[in-house]
Amino acid sequence: AKSWEWSLENIDGATSKEQNPEYTYTTPGRKTITLIVNGEMEYATTMTIEVLPKKKEKLVVTPIKVRRPTEIPLDPIIEPEPEPEPEPAPVPTLSERLAEIDTRGILFDSGRDTLKPESITILDQVAEVLQDYPETVVTIAGYTDSSGDGAQNLLLSQNRADAVRSYLEGKGVSTDILRAYGYGELAPIADNATAEGRARNRRIEFNF
Repeated sequence: AKSWEWSLENIDGATSKEQNPEYTYTTPGRKTITLIVNGEMEYATTMTIEVLPKKKEKLVVTPIKVRRPTEIPLDPIIEPEPEPEPEPAPVPTLSERLAEIDTRGILFDSGRDTLKPESITILDQVAEVLQDYPETVVTIAGYTDSSGDGAQNLLLSQNRADAVRSYLEGKGVSTDILRAYGYGELAPIADNATAEGRARNRRIEFNF
């Protein structure tokens, strides 16, 4: 239950606990009226009135019942959810990066281990990639076609693999991660009976 407490300012400092009290002011002037309501919903208000004499009659002041204004619920503040952290871009593997380089363009002079000029650009790209993977051991495998003597082809493939390794080391690739092996005519990937097939079989591969 609520309790109404009015404080009616005058020379006597009168108060009232009625909900709508009446009080007669005999002294004109500004008067302060204070209402305090206690209960489930506590609030207070203060008003000021002007008391004016009229024909020397007593003035009756009836304070207005003060009602608490209806509370309007505020929309809840919804904090925006933080944007998720972008996922880091996947780090490409050595295999994926080497797959972007056409190593079929690594060519040698016929019957020799001398790199053709057009091979240099390709090997420069390979060297740049390998330097990003200093812990990965890479095997440079040299192959020939089946033309000529098998023993000579085996030696030629080894010399060509060594030539590629030497070039890569000269470009800053660690000697510790490079291995070079010649396999001669072994493991053909095309038909040695055709010129196109023999050209494909003369190749350098990078394995790891």
